[in-house]
Amino acid sequence: MSIMNEQEKNSKMKMASNLIWKKMPIKYKGITIVAAAAIIFIFVFLLLIIAPLISTGIIKSDDISSGYIGSSSFGRVKKDVYWWPIGSEETEVVDGITYALGEPVPYQITSNFGMRDDPFGTGTTGNHQGLDISATGGKAMGTVNIIASRDGTVIYPTEGSTIACSSDGNDENCGGGYGNHVIIQHNDGILTVYAHMYENTITVKAGDTVRAGQVIGKMGSSGSSTGMHLHFEIRENGQRKDPLNYISQENERPKKQTSTFIEGNDNIQTICLTLKDSGYSDIAVAGIMGNLQRESNYSPTVVNSIGASGIAQWLGGRANNLKNTYGENWNVLENQLEFLLYELNNTETSANNLLNDTTVTSAYDMGHGFCCRFERPGTTTEETERNCKLTTRGEAAEEILPYVQNGCS
Repeated sequence: MSIMNEQEKNSKMKMASNLIWKKMPIKYKGITIVAAAAIIFIFVFLLLIIAPLISTGIIKSDDISSGYIGSSSFGRVKKDVYWWPIGSEETEVVDGITYALGEPVPYQITSNFGMRDDPFGTGTTGNHQGLDISATGGKAMGTVNIIASRDGTVIYPTEGSTIACSSDGNDENCGGGYGNHVIIQHNDGILTVYAHMYENTITVKAGDTVRAGQVIGKMGSSGSSTGMHLHFEIRENGQRKDPLNYISQENERPKKQTSTFIEGNDNIQTICLTLKDSGYSDIAVAGIMGNLQRESNYSPTVVNSIGASGIAQWLGGRANNLKNTYGENWNVLENQLEFLLYELNNTETSANNLLNDTTVTSAYDMGHGFCCRFERPGTTTEETERNCKLTTRGEAAEEILPYVQNGCS
């Protein structure tokens, strides 16, 4: 009897569903069909595309829950997961792999991505396609660990490639100018390049799988190099990009800098007085301030639609570094001025060299040049030059110069 009741219920429900469907307006039937098709498509996509990638390790299940998926590629797309490529002195061997995961040895950035003076003293300028990092404190060649910036697969050196380019500066064409170098391909398609390493210290070869923090060689000066350093590149879609917009400095943050903060009547006067007290000329201060005016109108709290933050609209790794250093107080003007001066003296030396160049006597040239070297609103020299002109950085520097020359009033 209970079986018959259940069958009757099912029959009645089926008849009711058919009746509802027959009476439903055509446009609602269409919407229902489209919605059902969309649900089926999503299910099939997850089953056939995402699941195999998870099973092969290309996508990790925790990547999905933590928000790494979201671009046209299925790899991690958060750009703050690339590690600083200089390792610690201390190493640890785990499962046969040597890691250098502690605090990096003391270092300085000797040349940023973008326009710079030719380091070989030719008197010309050119577009530097990477980031140059050197160790400080008198470290000897072949002693500073270079580490993989992220998990990936080595694609160079290939079998038969030289890893014995001399670091004595006698063969600048060795390794195509890169000297002894390693190229690693990552799951998001990005390549990282580690160049000028010391001879016979490279520990990986094409086809090897490497882990973030794994030692891949030692710092040297092989190939086209003027001294011991690491030349580090990021290549995305065939184009070289500014590494500071990708690599994380969570394992190396700028220390507090000793600087004089002079509070004025408003942000403009505060910035002007502080920069002048830091020893910059009126022309240099005008060049900086012209850019800050165009970037943020001197406001430390401005964050634009792509995350550029603060008075200089720091972006990517530089913005992360600012916020990691000062925490919830990153948007305080005093902290941002301290951070700006830190960058000029440590990581943005090309811009600092321009500011201290006494042959630059035009506020226009200083403002435009500071834009090209410090703000770098482009991925190529031509794009950067064009964008700096379009945003009238030189004109802004000329406009603020009389204010600076009048003692910031």
